[in-house]
Amino acid sequence: MDIITDIDKLRQNCETVPINEIPNYNNIIEEMYQICMRSNGVGLAAPQIGINKRFFVMYWNGITFAVFNPIIFDSSILDAVNVDSELIKFNEGCLSVPGQIRTTTRLKRITVTYYNLHQDQVFDEFDLPLSVIFQHETDHLNGKLIIDF
Repeated sequence: MDIITDIDKLRQNCETVPINEIPNYNNIIEEMYQICMRSNGVGLAAPQIGINKRFFVMYWNGITFAVFNPIIFDSSILDAVNVDSELIKFNEGCLSVPGQIRTTTRLKRITVTYYNLHQDQVFDEFDLPLSVIFQHETDHLNGKLIIDF
């Protein structure tokens, strides 16, 4: 599996993964973790390896997350006024945009829901840095890249 760096191929909105099909992605998820570790990455989204589906992996301090059909709650806060205490400027890199670091504005803390590899719906809250990783990878599922900031 190679990481896609063709920006045009990464500009698509991804399709939802049917819950009953999640177990079919076990091997792909494992390979995505391996790519992250080899590349010193902290996340990898399906479109980055040529799969137009709504899932990604996160890897941080030895903890792994397989995330299917993620939803970030309260993302409208980015459009609100006077929420500086809730936002952070963050320097991000991307495996699909090698050699570039961009400053993004992200929510420091997020509330999310997603499905895991066991087909369980998970409700969770993430703080830095997992909140930034989750937002970055979700952006990939919506065809958005760090070069858009």
